[in-house]
Amino acid sequence: MRNFILALAALVSSAQEIPISGYFRDSHGALRSLRGVEGAWTAPIVVPEGVLAAGYSGSTLWYKTDELLWVRADGADWTAVAVPAGPAQGSFDRTGALAEVHFPEAGLSARWNPETQDLGVLQATAPEPVPEQIAPGLFLRREAGTLLAWRAGGPAFALPLADPPGFQLLLRDGDGGETPLTDNVTLPTAAPGDTTDTRF
Repeated sequence: MRNFILALAALVSSAQEIPISGYFRDSHGALRSLRGVEGAWTAPIVVPEGVLAAGYSGSTLWYKTDELLWVRADGADWTAVAVPAGPAQGSFDRTGALAEVHFPEAGLSARWNPETQDLGVLQATAPEPVPEQIAPGLFLRREAGTLLAWRAGGPAFALPLADPPGFQLLLRDGDGGETPLTDNVTLPTAAPGDTTDTRF
């Protein structure tokens, strides 16, 4: 009975989706998601280029391209709003909703209205720097080309930037040569007693 329960638990857990822990902008201008659990994260690309800033509270994701601010709260559609060019800084309220967005190069900021899904009136400001929030209680620090995640009072740790390596099937011929296999593959026939190697 115990083995049956363990097998059932393994089957159920293998069907679960990998959780998304956060989102961040990498140093090449791509928006990446943090998937998995702390210490075993992967960071696949969500938006491949043109992202100047981003933030995630656990319930609201925002990112900024050159002249558009994209915002999405849980369960809602994306909203795009025209904004001043250049990077941005965003802050969240205690419920996790986007509260305010600052545009440092323009010297402007505006409050985000979650009801109308729009920015309020842009006003001249000189805001204090806001740490980049990439998940609930998790912030991003950029240090000498490395992206570090940190929590208040805790150590910083490097974020993964490499996409998980895929695998390639190779057909090995008798002379030691290898040919990558594509989606249409026909393995050569083997005479009785011969073998065909496929290596991962």
